[in-house]
Amino acid sequence: MVPADSIKDLYQSFPPYLTSAANYPDRLKELYYGFGLNLADCFAYFEDHQAKMRPVPPDLVGSSLVISIKMVVEDYLTEICEFGIRMEAVFNMEHDFVMRIYDSHRFQDYQLEGKDEEEVIELLKQAFPKFREQKSPRWFYPGNHVYPKSPRTQYF
Repeated sequence: MVPADSIKDLYQSFPPYLTSAANYPDRLKELYYGFGLNLADCFAYFEDHQAKMRPVPPDLVGSSLVISIKMVVEDYLTEICEFGIRMEAVFNMEHDFVMRIYDSHRFQDYQLEGKDEEEVIELLKQAFPKFREQKSPRWFYPGNHVYPKSPRTQYF
């Protein structure tokens, strides 16, 4: 089950202007729950499993290679896990992305039961040996939010 204490700890470790949504001051920004990985991990997984995956959709051919591979890997893992798996950019010094199982805004609406959640976690660990080293999923702060400009960046 998702450890609620770790959500609170993560929010408290950042200044309020980074953890509250700009347009909704009473609403906290979204956090992601899953396993950390880097772009190289995603590419390696794609190369190893490409033959089993659906081809890149025709409307994405010619667009960003990274986005195309990311989407194909997400769809493939969603099929394997029978649960919506997404890859999101994170604000973390060790990982570029999180293979997201839940997000903090909606996890209570679609959180898996204990056994089903354990099965999804085990399937992800089988897919990415790096996830076994992490032992269990954790919360990550998103890396794709727009943050307020600091005085140092106003002139760029």
